Amino acid sequence: KALKKELSGINFKSGSAELTTDSYTHLLNIAEFLKRYPYLKYEIQGHTDSRGDDNYNLLLSAARASSVREFLQKKEIPDSQMIAIGYGETRPIAPNEGAAGRAQNRRVQFEIIESPDTYEKLKLMQADFREQVRDAQIKGSRM
Repeated sequence: KALKKELSGINFKSGSAELTTDSYTHLLNIAEFLKRYPYLKYEIQGHTDSRGDDNYNLLLSAARASSVREFLQKKEIPDSQMIAIGYGETRPIAPNEGAAGRAQNRRVQFEIIESPDTYEKLKLMQADFREQVRDAQIKGSRM
């Protein structure tokens, strides 16, 4: 619950993977939370609403998840504890017809990685996303 509350405060500049400054406090709280559980591995999931090109949304969501991961690495969360993956518009939690629903769908989530096999699979996906985002030159991305 504590982690979910902080996640709702993570925002990005429009059409960009650049975190807004008001996100920093929430990310600092998340870093402290993650430090309490160093034995867990997390998938940082990026999600978008359905507006715009599907492939661009997928890469934007991956770039945003990576921005969160990079911020947390700078706050001493080990690289081996986090994997950043983008899901674009494929996993909505609300209808995309209205502004409120689209805002809910533009989010970052953390999921605990349960098995070593899943971790290895996600690690490969992250590397693939890194290359695609770099080629797409997503604004605000440092991949």
